[in-house]
Amino acid sequence: HNLNPGIIHNDHTIVSPGLPPSSTIATGDNLSPDRCAILFFGVPRRLKDIGYAFIKQHVLDVNPQCDVFVHTYNVTKVVGSRAGEDGDGSVDINDIYLLLAKQEEGNNEMKMEAHLAMDTEELFQKTHDLEHYRKLIPTPSAWKEDSMDNMIRQWHSIEQAWKLMREEEGKKDWQYSRVGLFRPDVLYTHPISIANPIEKAVVPKMMYKETRWGGINDRMFYGTREFASIWATERFPSLGSYLTHQKRNPEYASKRGLHSENFLHFLLTKKHAVPLMIKPICFKRIRSSGMIMHNDCRLVGTGDDTDKTRHVLDGGIGETQMHSKEKHVSHPVISKLEKDISNKDRDPHGSSKGNVQKEVAAEHHSGHNQLASVHRMCVIVRTHPPQADLLPITLLSLTQQNYITSAQHGSYSNDDDVALSIFVVNTDPIDYAESTFMHNAANDANRRIGHAAVTVLGPTFYAAELPPVKNFYGYDVTDRVLDMLLLAKNHLKYQDDQKCTHFMFTNGDNFYPQNFLEHILPAMKIGKQLIAWDFITHHKRKRNVISVEIKRRFVDLGAVLVTREAILNKEEGGSIISETENDEQVMGRRMHKRFLPNGIQTSDMMARDYFFFKEIYDEVGEENVEIIHQVLFVHQ
Repeated sequence: HNLNPGIIHNDHTIVSPGLPPSSTIATGDNLSPDRCAILFFGVPRRLKDIGYAFIKQHVLDVNPQCDVFVHTYNVTKVVGSRAGEDGDGSVDINDIYLLLAKQEEGNNEMKMEAHLAMDTEELFQKTHDLEHYRKLIPTPSAWKEDSMDNMIRQWHSIEQAWKLMREEEGKKDWQYSRVGLFRPDVLYTHPISIANPIEKAVVPKMMYKETRWGGINDRMFYGTREFASIWATERFPSLGSYLTHQKRNPEYASKRGLHSENFLHFLLTKKHAVPLMIKPICFKRIRSSGMIMHNDCRLVGTGDDTDKTRHVLDGGIGETQMHSKEKHVSHPVISKLEKDISNKDRDPHGSSKGNVQKEVAAEHHSGHNQLASVHRMCVIVRTHPPQADLLPITLLSLTQQNYITSAQHGSYSNDDDVALSIFVVNTDPIDYAESTFMHNAANDANRRIGHAAVTVLGPTFYAAELPPVKNFYGYDVTDRVLDMLLLAKNHLKYQDDQKCTHFMFTNGDNFYPQNFLEHILPAMKIGKQLIAWDFITHHKRKRNVISVEIKRRFVDLGAVLVTREAILNKEEGGSIISETENDEQVMGRRMHKRFLPNGIQTSDMMARDYFFFKEIYDEVGEENVEIIHQVLFVHQ
């Protein structure tokens, strides 16, 4: 309900005239069973630089058959009393057009669909008497006048988006069978398909601890048109009956007013018997300042809770256990990926692709893929036992990239221009010998992609006298993996065309969007030696979205790709090191740049990633550096 706080608006209005909002239930032959609509409502806070990549990946690409409709407000800034709405963050209203762009099949040009309505604040206030609603500020609560104003703006925007959809239905003389309503100013963390006919009316689990009011999350809905219509269009008409219900019901003896979530509970379970399914859907609000509300998903839950769906009907709440066919999969992201990958690996006639059916060594063992490629991107994933439940997500986010799972690249033929090799290593100074969780995650990723892309290093990777050192943050182990990959040491020996051409370093609790590789590949192909991109950090900052720079606090280990040539020292880069040399001899010869250039004497451990990349940046020069100002990495 805290949408559009304190709108500062432009003067002109863009409104799409047509049919009024309607809650008419579609039940006849005009209900098209295979048509769906995605409706976005509200202001596009930081849409282009933060939210759009996740909306595209997790909403639009998951529901490609759906038509898109958008209502927003013609604004330049939003300010208010909420955290992150300090007026510093401007709103680029043109970002909203990203939601309406669809790429035509076989055509690189984008076509824009005319499903947009945009209101000014002036028109909004002419339509709704805000003073009337301010008298209904709920008590007890922390709501202020702008809280009520924002809720009414949200209601209006939802209603107007529905009106746009109704206009399209009137032109086509049929009605959509399924409808989803989404905010454009949030970061969606996993795929949301609205297509399942079993799901009649889905809302997210509450994202804050319920207090005296209670209620139902009002930030998203999807389901059948019948119940979506109630959610979208019956708010203003039902206000009177809600207030009457309060007066007649003893449970409201100590509370009065219009409370958004409590009102929605009344509308959907008291006034109407909507068969609600409350699901653990996670998304995080984005403020205009760039702040991301990471706590939004704190109460959504993982593990056992992710397989539970609460059903609400006639005001009663119960829990139904929903079981997956593959019971070893419990995390919601992995469960959805399993389904997505299964669908992706079938052709239009329903037959499975050969590369998925064939047996790979990865089903029983994590091995290394040794097919030739022009560019071989090697990713060193540092992990430890506390990340056992997160590592599978990191590996899937890397291996299930759109580019490498497409039909032309899924088999990793010798004609591929890029290949991905991932090396997982345990950096825990105590439990470094424990690697079962690493093999499980690697096997799962390899099985899904159909070949051995992930290799586990350990526990035999470590010499008995060289366990990871405490307070080195895994950089000592990272250097040893670089020794192995760059200098053909130990058990991995490659032909020249099988060596790593590019390196990336990350941790086993990080996440990359599905279009990550597509965004960095052009820079790889033109020979950029250092490629860096924007990222979201978990560290407490005024703004969680970091616009990358090769400066301290503005670069992160997982947000940079560097070439083999850039890591090798120029003066000795062509030399070959003998397999008999130990780590001290390797470091002494300084064959390549290291995170710990002075070994155990290296200082400033917390910033070793910055110093490593800064050395490369200074050496290769700005002309060989590509900075991508798009969020392509979430740092947990």
